[in-house]
Amino acid sequence: MVMKGWLRNVFRGQAVLCAFVGALLVYDAVPFFPNQELYIRVLGYWSWWLFTVPSLRSIKPLAKEEKTALDIAFLATLVASVATPIFTKDLPTIWYTQSTPSQLTPGLLS
Repeated sequence: MVMKGWLRNVFRGQAVLCAFVGALLVYDAVPFFPNQELYIRVLGYWSWWLFTVPSLRSIKPLAKEEKTALDIAFLATLVASVATPIFTKDLPTIWYTQSTPSQLTPGLLS
């Protein structure tokens, strides 16, 4: 299955936007909405697993190495989402550990 170029760009843009909005939520820096509730801020670090990595995985066609890396990133962000809060309650730290597996595939956004 091959996608049109514009659709690939939509998925890439969605991934970047989700990562950016997730960072805003985690750092409690949403313009015009200060002091977000904790459950809203937690959605910021879950956004890696819920939105960002799946957006990148839906781009077709992918090289075998990129597909494998995104599959690993999808599972690794889930494990990090569950395990990291055991060790720290600092949401920016948790968000950063979510972004680390996604950095395995730097060529997807270019």
